[in-house]
Amino acid sequence: MNKGRVIGWTIVVLIGLGIGGFFLVRSMVRSNKVKPFNEHLSSYLDQAKPPSKAGQTIQGKFITVDMDNREIDYFYFDLPDELRAETPDEVGAVVQMKWAKVKVGEYDNKTPARVHTCAVIVKDKATDTQLAQEAFVGTDPPKSISSRSSEGIGNKPTEKIIDFLKRLPRK
Repeated sequence: MNKGRVIGWTIVVLIGLGIGGFFLVRSMVRSNKVKPFNEHLSSYLDQAKPPSKAGQTIQGKFITVDMDNREIDYFYFDLPDELRAETPDEVGAVVQMKWAKVKVGEYDNKTPARVHTCAVIVKDKATDTQLAQEAFVGTDPPKSISSRSSEGIGNKPTEKIIDFLKRLPRK
């Protein structure tokens, strides 16, 4: 093997390790960030009671939970600082999320075209009562995909959900 080829492969391997290392560190940081919330997870996952009165305001910030996987939803990291609880004591409301991918069509190669959907229930942490509920649909899937793609799917409705949470009455 010549020297140029060795240097080239070394660079490729180092880039791969750097990218892999970045995602590993990111995953570890995120996991540690949500760890304090895990001891409260069962209460976050409890079904919300029917709303007791209209116009309730949210005290505190939000934590997000994935109701199907029964874990803290990493949508938490998409929340702006003013909405995201940094500690369990800051949690005033729980955002219960049910994600799905819904088939809306099919490409010429028979690959399904899908959109992300999310059903959101916001419940008061102190009373377990439902404060708000809304369903969201993400962006349309791409008009075409390469034949090697395994799935054509639009983006998650992240901004729509954040806008919804920002509009909820808060103290």
